[in-house]
Amino acid sequence: MTIYRKLAVAAMLVLAMAVVPCGSAFASQKVNRTKLTALIRNYRTKDSSFDVVNIGGFLMGLAKNASRLDRDEAAILKGIKSICVVDYCDCPEDIRKGFDSSLDRILPEEDLLVETKEDGSTMRIYGSLSGKGTRVEDVIIHVADEGALICLFGSIRMEDLNRIMED
Repeated sequence: MTIYRKLAVAAMLVLAMAVVPCGSAFASQKVNRTKLTALIRNYRTKDSSFDVVNIGGFLMGLAKNASRLDRDEAAILKGIKSICVVDYCDCPEDIRKGFDSSLDRILPEEDLLVETKEDGSTMRIYGSLSGKGTRVEDVIIHVADEGALICLFGSIRMEDLNRIMED
C-alpha cells in the first residue's frame, strides 16, 4: 500500500468521525504548529534514532505533479501544504514515553476526531474543523504504540473525503 493510499485511509477515518454531530466540533482550537514543530525538533536532538522527514511546499508541489494519483487522491492532497513524518519506534523507552506525554499536552483534546484500537495498537487522529465543517485542517495521526506520527499541514475539503468514502 502506497503512502498516498495510507493517507487516504486515514483521511476516511477523519471523515467518519467528522460527520457525527458534535456540539464543540466547530469551536475547536487549531493545532499549534509552532509548539508541535518545536517539540519534534527538541526530541530529534535528544536521540539519533528519532527520525524525522519533512516534506515542504516545494517538494509537495513536485510530488503532486510527478505522481500518478487518481482524481480523488489528488484532490485530498491538493490542500496539503507540507507533511512531517516522525518515526521514533527505535528510541529508548524513556524518550518514547516523554515524547508521547509531551505530545498529549500539545494536542487539544477537543480536536481528537478519531481514536481506533486494532490488535492492541491505538491510533489517534486530530484535526480542526473549519468553514462550518466543510474542511479539516492540520490532520495529525499518532500511533504511540508503534512510535509513529504523521502531520498533514493544510486543509482537506470534506466533499473530497466523501468521494473517497463512496469508492
